[in-house]
Amino acid sequence: MEHKPKREAVEHVPAGPVGRRVLVWLDKLRRWWWLFIIGAILFQAVLIAGAEYATSRPSFCGSCHIMDTYHETWEKSEHAEEGVTCVDCHYAPGEHHTLKAKFKGLGQLFSYLGTTATTVQKAALVNDASCTAAGCHSTDEGTEEGQWMTNRIAFASYTRTDGSEATVPFVHETHFAKENWMEGQEKHCSLCHRRETADHHMEVAQKVCHLCHFKNEALNEKLSKCSLCHTIPVTPFRDDASDSDELITHQILEERGVACASCHLHEVRGNGVMREQRCLECHENDQAIMQDASNAELMHEKHVAAQAANCFSCHEIIQHGRPPEGFDHFDAALSDCKACHATPHQNKRLLISGTGGKGVDKPLPIKHHDMGMGCLACHIVDAVDDKGRGKKLATASVCINCHSEKEGALVAKWKSDVSEFLEEAFEYEQEALDALVQARGKLPQETITAAELLIQDGQTNLGIVNAGGGVHNKKYSALLLDISIEYFEDAIAELETE
Repeated sequence: MEHKPKREAVEHVPAGPVGRRVLVWLDKLRRWWWLFIIGAILFQAVLIAGAEYATSRPSFCGSCHIMDTYHETWEKSEHAEEGVTCVDCHYAPGEHHTLKAKFKGLGQLFSYLGTTATTVQKAALVNDASCTAAGCHSTDEGTEEGQWMTNRIAFASYTRTDGSEATVPFVHETHFAKENWMEGQEKHCSLCHRRETADHHMEVAQKVCHLCHFKNEALNEKLSKCSLCHTIPVTPFRDDASDSDELITHQILEERGVACASCHLHEVRGNGVMREQRCLECHENDQAIMQDASNAELMHEKHVAAQAANCFSCHEIIQHGRPPEGFDHFDAALSDCKACHATPHQNKRLLISGTGGKGVDKPLPIKHHDMGMGCLACHIVDAVDDKGRGKKLATASVCINCHSEKEGALVAKWKSDVSEFLEEAFEYEQEALDALVQARGKLPQETITAAELLIQDGQTNLGIVNAGGGVHNKKYSALLLDISIEYFEDAIAELETE
């Protein structure tokens, strides 16, 4: 039987003082390792809790250079006085300690590290749930905090021209009613309550009210109705009237149907127009984007409802109130000819575009129209009318600027030809009207009605050429006059056949 060689004994060298201490420590660690793990976990928990507490403080938010003014205005606000911190508003209830909130915070950190800007580039989105949380602005009308929705508050105050004081009331419930929303909008607290200037952390700018109330609305109509915000004064305009004179008040004027615009038109200045150039400040000039720029519902849905964009990133401001000193109130009306003239130069426009005539199958515009030329392309010569008012004329010399002298000389002939043709058409019109007068009471009503319709169509064409100035489109004018004469002749024939 083979025997294995014996293993040589290992010589143990006694440990020195340091080695013995290490051995003792390792022996304790082997027996108390779980205590070490618990300590490490507790340390991490305290570290995380401390970091959570520190980063939740408004002072931490204010430590970023881009947050200086925001933190300063918060310190002066009522929210700061009530102990409402940044995270109480900028995170929805229950969101603060979630993973989503942590990633949101990391995103803000990376934005801070990656920019040299001195202010926030994009407005913060505040969830309505943060505003309406219990203990803040609750929507429970059974509680004191919930009365804000229906309470009638004094939003603004002003002094009337008679020296009396007045206030503009506001009720949240009315503005949250969906029937009062703009197309595509969703009303959120931050739509009105937002940071507008460096003086306030959050405020309601009256220019936002003006845009919603006056955009696309005639004064004192629908959302722009004066009595929505103003109490009609009862003080008489004059206090020196005799006993026999009637004391006139705003209430009397309203009862008589006198328009507010008669005196107050100049107190609404601007139209809140949305210019496509504003789109290009954020978007590329892409046809797929720009083709929807005029779709108000879509624009509000994408920018206001989804992003709480500032209204005035797109719209021009509408001013409301007394105009600045030196303002000429006539400018308010003269800035828009349509205030008095609903369809200015309508017949000239119909002639130039070759439309509006009776009996014409398709438009017959003048070449100038197809090229997109406006009135001031030809009407450039300064002149005055018979009342001394300034106006712009178009003369043959203007035509020569773009055409030959020969073509410029044709203008006088065109005017002469149209004038002669008009005179002939008027004669046919009178003949038809005389025949109609003689036929009344003698012919069946059906025949009279048919003749009247023919005469009316002829008069429509005659009116377009006469009022529109036939020279604006000689070819179309000649066609309309020719058709007018045919209508008058047909009417005469209709009446004579009986």
